[in-house]
Amino acid sequence: MVRDLLPLYLSKKTHPYSDELIKQHLENCEECAALARSMEEFTTDIPYFFEEEKKEEKRIDGLKKVKTRIKTLEVFIALGLVLLMLMLLWNIFRLRAM
Repeated sequence: MVRDLLPLYLSKKTHPYSDELIKQHLENCEECAALARSMEEFTTDIPYFFEEEKKEEKRIDGLKKVKTRIKTLEVFIALGLVLLMLMLLWNIFRLRAM
């Protein structure tokens, strides 16, 4: 069971009570302690990976907001053009009626 929790323990993601139990086990079990030492070099990269993933998500969210703003702007421009054309047509028909 301790072997399953080692990655979480090494990256400080376990409950303090679990930390104490795992620490006691590692003091008494050389096999698990050796495994923990060998895993430490890999778990130091885990926070960095998640940090980069969060940065990428923020960039994607920013791009989604820009895309939404562009779509909204396109809709307003299209509506403005339609309104402009209706005004021109209304003026043309009004001038012809005179």
